Amino acid sequence: MLSTTSATILGSNPKRVVAFLQNCDGTIDVTAQFGEDAVMGEGYLLKAGGGFLLINDRQPWTGDVRAIAASGTPVLSVTETSIP
Repeated sequence: MLSTTSATILGSNPKRVVAFLQNCDGTIDVTAQFGEDAVMGEGYLLKAGGGFLLINDRQPWTGDVRAIAASGTPVLSVTETSIP
């Protein structure tokens, strides 16, 4: 569960192939940032009610992903696939 404090939502993984992050909350925006503390208004905006971020071969990243909520404690769904 997120809050208004930056938190690691996906740890570093050198074997990451794909990751999908989706803001499942219908009312609260979330911002995600690669490798540094998340700050609202900077990085990737995951809009309330389904906004998402896809990490794949077109946008590769194997480091930490951190996120922060504009307010409250929204639900963020995180799925990751790695190579063996």
